[in-house]
Amino acid sequence: MLSYHMENDEEGGVPKMKKMALLLCAVLFICTCAACSMEKKTISVAYDLSASPKNIDPQNASTQDAAILLRHIMQGLYHIDSDGNVQKALAEDTSVSEDGKTYTVTIREDAQWFYLDEEKNEQSAPVTAQDFVFAFRRLLRPDTGSAAASRFFCIENAEEVNNGTLSEESLGVFAQNDRTVVFRLQSANDYFLNLLATTYAMPCNESFFEETRGRYGLNKDTILSNGAYRISSWDASSQIRLVKNSAYYDADKVSADQIRLRITTDKETRLDIDRLKEGTVDAMLLSGEAASALPEEEYQVAWIESGTWGILLNTKKDTLANANIRRGIAQCFDRSAYEPILPSYLKTADTLVPDSAAMFGIAYAADGHTSGVSIDIPSGEALYSQGLSEIGRSAINGMTLLINKDAEQDVTPYFLQVSQLLQRDLSLYISVETVSASEYRSRIASGDYDMAAVYYTAADNSALSYLTLFVSDSSENTSGYQNAQVDSLLSDVSSAQTVQEAVSKCRSAEQQILSDGVFLPLFYQTDAFVMRRDTNGIFYDSSTGTVMLSGVQFS
Repeated sequence: MLSYHMENDEEGGVPKMKKMALLLCAVLFICTCAACSMEKKTISVAYDLSASPKNIDPQNASTQDAAILLRHIMQGLYHIDSDGNVQKALAEDTSVSEDGKTYTVTIREDAQWFYLDEEKNEQSAPVTAQDFVFAFRRLLRPDTGSAAASRFFCIENAEEVNNGTLSEESLGVFAQNDRTVVFRLQSANDYFLNLLATTYAMPCNESFFEETRGRYGLNKDTILSNGAYRISSWDASSQIRLVKNSAYYDADKVSADQIRLRITTDKETRLDIDRLKEGTVDAMLLSGEAASALPEEEYQVAWIESGTWGILLNTKKDTLANANIRRGIAQCFDRSAYEPILPSYLKTADTLVPDSAAMFGIAYAADGHTSGVSIDIPSGEALYSQGLSEIGRSAINGMTLLINKDAEQDVTPYFLQVSQLLQRDLSLYISVETVSASEYRSRIASGDYDMAAVYYTAADNSALSYLTLFVSDSSENTSGYQNAQVDSLLSDVSSAQTVQEAVSKCRSAEQQILSDGVFLPLFYQTDAFVMRRDTNGIFYDSSTGTVMLSGVQFS
């Protein structure tokens, strides 16, 4: 059993936390400062977060901010390198049975947990196979409530453990000995190693977990480190400071000595381009609009499709409940007509899921772009007329398009253009109503709208996260859309044996959602990860929206 020292962050023993926000942008700067020794310089890296992570429990943390922190302080059996390939981390060796259903993984002998004893002395203890067994049991426990549990239903009895029909001891994950963990799958699965490379598959020491008494992952003293860094200090109002982990097996290859994850809640400060231009910062995640104004010869720029703008149709409304009316609108949605007015940082969209989204750690669009609904105005007009006949009407007098006037991106002009196109092609008059953010959210939640301008993004950049917004019983399904085929396809993704099969199911579901006309994609929002030309070694993973700072180099 690990014996550790836990301190309270504030009076009463409750850590001070602010509400977690999605990672909208990140700012990174690199500086060098003289260390106590004249021969050595300390490389300090700072990265701006929009809020302090609410929870860094690997089995339950699903935000980008939390993932950034976890990827620096912890390691699982595998990780994804800068080229998108699965590489060994704590795994020393892996063997797979002939039928592809059993993975036997040997853990590195030098894999260590870092902790402080009761006298605050630095200590270490081996990472064991049982740490992974406990982690996976926690991940699948019904009371954990992990949003990622279904991704691991490929493991033997995982779904039954998660729904409470089987005990966690029946889960197909067990320790053969202290250094060997065995995974038994329901069927062969060629992306299982990709799943082992996610933060959800990181280990958890049972004795440490129990001693945190329900506070696991809430502050620096309630989480263990086995990665390149450990948490030195955590002030939810200002910054999280990371320092090199002396117990890490590969510490000599970690370039940055310390990392400061600064909590920068002020958006203007976080997005201040002048800091980049003046050399105060060396890299940042910017909106496409801001990045488009920068001189390309001075910076390294990686463009990212960060989300999708479109029109959500309320299927609970009497007219839009008719599928043919919606399908007719979808087929008359001529994107070429508004494409010329879009700025360079907005890209015409024909799908719900942007190409930058991931599928089990692999690019969703690895084998090509998903096709959307084909524009066929005569066919769309016929479907629209058929739908009107089915509801006993000859025309629709008008509809309201709800727009959030406080949105980060001012998209009103583009939605106005689209409303004019629908009036031209279908004689459907659409009145645009701009409201405050609070009223917008309230009316969407209550179903008090006909159409709404919406922006969809995913904290984990998962294709599944986009698509499950339209599952019949999803709490996020604000359109009222119900389609048994879509539900079945997305439910079956976890049982897919190959990435290609999983992608195929998702694409079929996406195609059905689009053809049913519940969501009309307009354009993709683009962001840009920008670095100064003299900065290298920063790994920005566009598939997850996270960065690795440990290998930073600068000239």
